[in-house]
Amino acid sequence: STAVVQFEATEKGVSIKDAYLAFTEPWIQAFTVTGGVFNRPFGFEVPFSSSSLESPERARFNQTLFPGEEDLGASLTFQMPKASPWSIFKIEAGLFAGNGINPEFDKKKDFIGRIGIQKTILNERAKYGIGISHYNGGVYQGTKTTYKIDTVSGVNVFSKIAADTTIGEFQKRVYTGFDAQFTIETALGLTTLRGEYIYGSQPG
Repeated sequence: STAVVQFEATEKGVSIKDAYLAFTEPWIQAFTVTGGVFNRPFGFEVPFSSSSLESPERARFNQTLFPGEEDLGASLTFQMPKASPWSIFKIEAGLFAGNGINPEFDKKKDFIGRIGIQKTILNERAKYGIGISHYNGGVYQGTKTTYKIDTVSGVNVFSKIAADTTIGEFQKRVYTGFDAQFTIETALGLTTLRGEYIYGSQPG
């Protein structure tokens, strides 16, 4: 079992960044249940450790779609121990509040899942990884007015839509993502190439 509490001190004050419990079953040590506030298991960069980032901040699309990286929820992870040849596979799935570390205000939970492979080759001088992620959730609509984006002469234009019938419903927040990484050690040092591609619907 693991218990983690991590604080973040910024110019805005002190807040809790991570606070979760994780339990791994003792028999085959492959299934782990995690609950609390922790990294969303989507893509590569979102759960990637901040201490290992090459840049001062994460990519702009991650800051927009997954602000703060963490969310309140529970997940189940399957990964065999390192001694097993099947340890290269990792499967994660969970239900999350969808509000980051902000207070929960609705009953809907968002599903996040990822399947990934990570393997070392060339006598452990190189490593590659690939993954596919899916996010299926929604955003509560508390107002009667919504907007849509139309393209007019190559320019994005917002137009208002009266939507009295959709008050109290959830607008789709659905993403599918693909990620890949390759790292190799040479006489020049360690070289890493990473890429991610995400598409879907974003309400807001």
